[in-house]
This record gives sequence, C-alpha cells and structure tokens, in this order.
Amino acid sequence: PGEASPERTERRPAKWSPGWLWAHTDASYLAVFRIVWGLIMLYEMATYRMSAYQKVRACWYNTSLLFKFAGFEWVEAPSMLTMKMIVLVLIIAAACVTLGFLYRVASVTFAIGFAYLFLLDQTLYLNHFYLVVVMSFMLVILPCNCLWSVDAWLFPGIAGAAPTAPRWCLLLVRAELVIVYGFAGIVKLNEDWLRAEPLRQWLTQEQTYPGIKWLVARESTAYIMSYGGLIYDLAVGPMLLSRRWRSLGVLLTATFHFVNKLVFNIGIFPWMMVASTMFFFKPSMPRAVLCHAPFLNVDPLGRPPASIPSMSFWKYAVLVFMALFLVQQAVTPLRNMAYEGDVAWNEDGHMFSWRMKLRSKLCDITVATLQEDSDGELHLDEVNLKDHYSGRQIRKLVSRPDMIAQMGRHLQRVHQSKTSGNMTVEVYAEVWCELNGRPYQRFVKPQHDLGKEELWQSPYPWIEQLQPLPDVLKRDYPWNFEWNFNWLERDPLYSAPFEDMLDRGGRAQAMVDRAWEFWESLVASR
Repeated sequence: PGEASPERTERRPAKWSPGWLWAHTDASYLAVFRIVWGLIMLYEMATYRMSAYQKVRACWYNTSLLFKFAGFEWVEAPSMLTMKMIVLVLIIAAACVTLGFLYRVASVTFAIGFAYLFLLDQTLYLNHFYLVVVMSFMLVILPCNCLWSVDAWLFPGIAGAAPTAPRWCLLLVRAELVIVYGFAGIVKLNEDWLRAEPLRQWLTQEQTYPGIKWLVARESTAYIMSYGGLIYDLAVGPMLLSRRWRSLGVLLTATFHFVNKLVFNIGIFPWMMVASTMFFFKPSMPRAVLCHAPFLNVDPLGRPPASIPSMSFWKYAVLVFMALFLVQQAVTPLRNMAYEGDVAWNEDGHMFSWRMKLRSKLCDITVATLQEDSDGELHLDEVNLKDHYSGRQIRKLVSRPDMIAQMGRHLQRVHQSKTSGNMTVEVYAEVWCELNGRPYQRFVKPQHDLGKEELWQSPYPWIEQLQPLPDVLKRDYPWNFEWNFNWLERDPLYSAPFEDMLDRGGRAQAMVDRAWEFWESLVASR
C-alpha cells in the first residue's frame, strides 16, 4: 500500500525540453514523404535526359561563360559526357531515395549533386531549386528509411528500422516551411505588389492560359491574386500549425499551388509544397489512413512510449546544430535591410530570401569596348552579346548587377586576348529598365569601365537608384480607387497594343543613341 505503480512513476518529458525533442513519434510521415519527394526529384532529373539531353545543353553548354555565385567561382562545368553521367547518377539516387535503398548514400549523393548543378550558373537560380537544395540536405539527416523501405527490410540493424522517429525530425521541417511561407508573405508588403504588380502585366500575356484567358486576364483577377497570395502566405504557416485551422490550411495550400501551376507553370514547386503539408498533420496520420487498405498490410501503431530518453553529448549537439541552421534560414532573408534602395531594383539581398514572383524587369542593353591599337588610335566597337551568351543568360544578366559585373570582366578578358602587347581594353554598358510598370529609367551608369570593376561589392556604385513611384501609379492602390462601377470598363486586361511596342522600341533606340554619343565624346576627350 502506498507504493506507486510503474505506470504512475513514469514521467513525461517537459514540452520543448531536449528530452521531449528526442522523444519518439510515429515515423510513417517520414516514409510517405520520402516516397513522394523521391518521385518528384526523379521526374525533375529525368527531364534533363529528354530530347537527347537538350535541357543539359541549353543550361550549361550553349555559352562561353557560366555566371558564378559569390564564393563559388571555383565550380565549373565538366565535359558533356561527364555531365550525362552526373545526371544519370542523380536519377539513380532519386530512385534509391524513393525506395529507401542505400538511403544515406543516395540522399548524400543527391544533395551534393543537385547543389553542384544549382551552383554552376547563377542565371538558373530559382527559389524552388534553392528549396530543393535545402530540403535535400535536411533529408540526409532525417531517418526517412527507418520504415517502409528496402533498407529496413534488408539491413534493419544498419538502417535503424523502427516504426518511430525522434520528434525533432517533424519540428525541423515544420519550422523551415513556416520560414519559407512567412518570408514569402512579408516580402509581398511592398508598393508594387499592393497595386497588383507585376501580376497585372503577366496576366495580359496572349500565349498563356488560352482556355481561361477570359477569366484570368482581368484587373480584378490581378488584385484578387495579389492580395489573396499575400494573405495566404502570411496566414498559412499559423493555420497549418493550428489543429483547428489545419484542414482549411491544407485545402488552401492545395488550391493556391494548383492555381500557380495552372497560371504560371512553375515547375515542380507546387507539388513540393503540397507534399510538404504532410509534416503538419499528426505523425501517425499516414499510418492511420493506410492501415485501412487491406492490400498494403499496414499494422496500426500504438501510442509511442512517453518516457524521457537518455541524453548524450551527440544528441545535444544535434539540437544545437538544428537551432543554428534555423537561425541562419531566418536571418539570411533579412540581409537586404543592410542595403539602401529597392531590392527588386538593385537585387541586393534578393537571392535566398524567398522573394518569389515579385518583379518584372524589362531591360535594354548596349555594350561597347574601347581599346587602343599599336598606333595609339582608340577604337570604339559594339559588342553583340549573342556571340558570347545564351538567350536565357542575356535576359537574366541585363537586370542583375552581379551578372553585369561578371559580364564586364569576361568581355574584357576575351577582347584583351585578341590584342597585342599590354594594351588595355575597357568595357562600357548602358542599361535602361522598366520595373513593374514604372517609368523607363537608366539602370547602369555608362561612364564606368566594367572590365575593372570589383565583383561582389554590393551595393555597386554604378547602379542608379530607383526613382520614386509616380503619383499617377499610386492611384492603383485599392484605397485610392473611386468606388463606383467605372472599374468595370477597364476590368479586362489587354496585351500592349502595337503602338506601345513601337514606343518601347523607340525609347530603346534613343537609349542606344545617347549611349554612343556619350562614348564617342569620351573617345574625343582623350
């Protein structure tokens, strides 16, 4: 009498304590996510083999320069044969991840291999490719092969086969996804997005959504999508974390990403984000659903033990590493606050910050080299960028200061190699851009020799500041509307008329003429 039973003396770990984070939960969510994620990655990598590796050639081999990321200038493309082998290895690795076969080796191989492809050329940067890199390295440490995998069947001891996994596995991915969604919403609180730009411009494109253009190409649709996307990104993280609102959050997520896929066709990103909602349900949800399928023979799992697991130095080290990783993910998107100006214009801190679909920059560029021949005569020559870079690279580099600086250095080296002796070659560029429907203005100062400009010195002194938003465009804010039925007359959006295209062409030609007048005066002054 008076002695407590073993059940009563068993203590539960305090919530958010190290022991609680290491306490085990059902691992069926990890197994199902591994399968779905692996299939998505398998599809993505298979697209590189289609049409005799046409995508591979277009990405890395139809150019004389691959634009680098800061700190990764050493990453170079291999021969075409080696690249084909890398793609094949990544396809096999994605298949092994899906099956859970040699999972650790396959996940490490895929993470390093995809990161290598990602770092080869900055012009290929996409937020969802960055997310693939981040998630792939996260999967390296997650025990996704502990259940329903070939490893758990063949090597149960090595694979750590078990129906449960530590709770931090679930919370780590949840935290990362909340960071992604949170910043995707915060960055939409800018003066362009709140006036439905750039969505208004994109929804007028004739070649897009041929069957539903009557519904999509409307000004009201642009505002609904802009403000709907803003509210969704800000609210979906808390909704998915809330038991009461989770089902609605999942429904909105599926709808949001389906619409994005339909309207913008943004690759695998929608499928990745819909699949990731698995981490916000109860860990046992996949098992609870699948155990009712008789042909799968899935055993129901009782409640995992709630006892406090023994802690060790390495377990504490894992938690510290996870905390530092999440801090880095939360701080990196804030770095643009250290720079002056609009990040959509100067690009300072744009990458790795979950700034998705926020800008449309239409830019025109003309480039010239100035060099002295053996007789001391100066020659000013126009550079045709198509002779050096692919069409995709040109479209990207004209609006990205980092890439413009690399272009200047590269053209200087190319033309310098064609001269005799120690004669110097100077590289100049004139760039004008239109950002999110704002007035056309100068982007790059034409008097700076880009051939000798330092790389990675943001903010670049040769980038012009963005002009303030004109008052006439401030009328596009909903709170400045005249709330009557006049908006019905302008609700349908139409592609720019031919006259507007001629006007833009005329402005571009005037930009080129002014640039050459300036450079010719520069030559004359010497």
